[in-house]
Amino acid sequence: MKLTNDLRQKLPVSDFGLPAERKYPMPDKRHAALALAMAKLHHVPAGELAAIRRKAKTLYPDMNISGLRKKP
Repeated sequence: MKLTNDLRQKLPVSDFGLPAERKYPMPDKRHAALALAMAKLHHVPAGELAAIRRKAKTLYPDMNISGLRKKP
């Protein structure tokens, strides 16, 4: 799915990795993987990365996110 700005605005807040800020949208598994990769690339704080990982695992329980942890 191509996530246009219009579609992003229509997503429920529960589809975001950081819902309070409406950051890291996860309307499907592909976008969840992208959200995790972008969060890691942008060096988000460990607590935020953990929240994004939990949301991805909650939305897509069969998704393998073990390799997407922040390195110590």
